[in-house]
Amino acid sequence: MIEKSSHIVQSIQIVITWSSHFRQDNAMRSFSFPTKLYLLMTYAAGAIIFIINVVNMNFSNSWMLVILWRAGFTGFDLKVIGSTKNSHYTFSFLVYGFTFAMFGLPNTLLVIIVSNLVEWIWNKPLWYGQLFNIGSYILTMGVASLTYSWINPG
Repeated sequence: MIEKSSHIVQSIQIVITWSSHFRQDNAMRSFSFPTKLYLLMTYAAGAIIFIINVVNMNFSNSWMLVILWRAGFTGFDLKVIGSTKNSHYTFSFLVYGFTFAMFGLPNTLLVIIVSNLVEWIWNKPLWYGQLFNIGSYILTMGVASLTYSWINPG
């Protein structure tokens, strides 16, 4: 009984920690309306592209996808800081490009989602920034896929 109650207490502490993480930064409240609208449109565009492509996911090379997921979130540790405080370049971008070239857009989107969620859990960045990154990566890959289809219609 004591073990069971300690597990419940640990679970409650985890939930409290995560909920306080979402409330810890009130910077989103101070954003202007156009900024909030831009963020929401990026979230929505990423979600729409992901939902449209979910049906086309192919798990025939699932072992390779697991390796790419692992490489994707490991790549966040190999980060080069960009010209501004919040810009960066990671090894993960190479993983996304490789996944796109080898497995197409739907599986690339899955690698993006999984690697960013793991990075979110691991490093605990601000939720709206991480969602923006996920949405913009998905949007970028969607545009890359459209461009590839336009150049190579076969």
